[in-house]
Amino acid sequence: MLRQRISDHEKAREDKMNKFDEEKKQIHENKKLDEEEVIKMTDLIAEEDKLAKKRDQEEQAEAEDQARIQREKMACDDAARQIQRKWDWFQREGKFLAKKKKGKKGKKKKK
Repeated sequence: MLRQRISDHEKAREDKMNKFDEEKKQIHENKKLDEEEVIKMTDLIAEEDKLAKKRDQEEQAEAEDQARIQREKMACDDAARQIQRKWDWFQREGKFLAKKKKGKKGKKKKK
């Protein structure tokens, strides 16, 4: 009877040990799978970061191009305004000054 109890106890102990070993193996397998998943996610995050940086650089380049185009347009507008002001001045005053100067050039000195 004592030997039977010892035998049953040993058998129960071995069953528990086997069960624990299987659980341990399962835990290690899950750990490996989880580590692979973490690596995969880390790679995806890194790739997404690269894409985001690339998009930001493209947006920044586009914004710089737009700013350059705007500056060029403003420079053209300023030049057009300046030409228009000079033309208006010429129409108001410059014509008369040009006629006065032209008349003086036409006369020759006598010797």
